[in-house]
Amino acid sequence: MNMNYEKQLISTYTKAIIDKYGIVIRPKELANILNMSVKTIYNEISDSKDLPKYTMLKGKKIYMANEIARWLVENSMRYEGGH
Repeated sequence: MNMNYEKQLISTYTKAIIDKYGIVIRPKELANILNMSVKTIYNEISDSKDLPKYTMLKGKKIYMANEIARWLVENSMRYEGGH
């Protein structure tokens, strides 16, 4: 992918995610974005599978909208047509 195109996609995905879910995304919302069950998300986390980067906030795993967007663009072949 062209780098400028990738940046535009990341920016667009980030804005769409923020508009719908806010900046901080919980695993339940990530499951909705990726069309997975919450259980699958937690299994993927505990198995250290390929998911967007998360951070800890007050002892809870959260995802940032921009990290989800970056991950969606980098993995677009697997998740084409996602939200």
